[in-house]
Amino acid sequence: MTDRPDFSFKISEDQMRDLRQGRTLYASMAPNMDLPTYMEETPPYHECLPLDYIAIRGNDVWACTGRRSQYPSDTGLSDETISFAYTNTGPIYSLIYYALPKQTLVAGTVTVKVLPLLMYGSFAFQTGAAVETLWDSETNDAADTGALKDAVRRGVRLSILAELPDGLQLRLPVNIPYLHTESEGFDLRTMAEILPGFFEHPANLIDTLKQAHPDILSTEEMASRSLGLNASCLFTFFEFNASGSFRSLIEPKTAKPTSYRRLTVFGSH
Repeated sequence: MTDRPDFSFKISEDQMRDLRQGRTLYASMAPNMDLPTYMEETPPYHECLPLDYIAIRGNDVWACTGRRSQYPSDTGLSDETISFAYTNTGPIYSLIYYALPKQTLVAGTVTVKVLPLLMYGSFAFQTGAAVETLWDSETNDAADTGALKDAVRRGVRLSILAELPDGLQLRLPVNIPYLHTESEGFDLRTMAEILPGFFEHPANLIDTLKQAHPDILSTEEMASRSLGLNASCLFTFFEFNASGSFRSLIEPKTAKPTSYRRLTVFGSH
């Protein structure tokens, strides 16, 4: 695809191990200033985005920033919130456009723009510093939460890696931890985020593009192309407990909890 030495969408075996040990994934890149999409007065620059929401199936990954990006408009602030998403399954990335969460929940879809990664002049995935493992369902039981409780008292930022029943692994930030003081265990509530449905099977989108839109994956000349689509939603508003189950907080409280395969809780400053 390209012979640029500083351009790769691959995630190494060491980096995959880092992700499963709770480290943050980053997209480090610089724009392709030769494309006409960049104005002549735009100075060259480099940027780095933390990808706090990660979906892993096998060694296939989609990861995104979450709804943290907005652009200025003529009125000072745009109406849309944007998430930047990147994958190791092929030379593409996507922009996810959000309306209000409740409107998205009713609609059941999000608008996604898929672009060639060659929009960037350089690109690489990086992983962050080591984090502390505070609780692991494979080695800790519901009563063994001392390290987690101590971390919450110290004001440590929490995240989880949850392996769901079908093998999908989700790396998510914790919004509110509830550590039970008069009984054992915990409830960890994740951030309420909306991911495109193709995150559930990270290789599916690139496989579809290879069949239906191979031009978007191909040459330097196609780098300014894009493809718009409406994607189903994966809502990551969950509550995980120490007893082996979790529930979606967008479902009624009467809904039956689901068992997870494994849950690991990480802490970072």
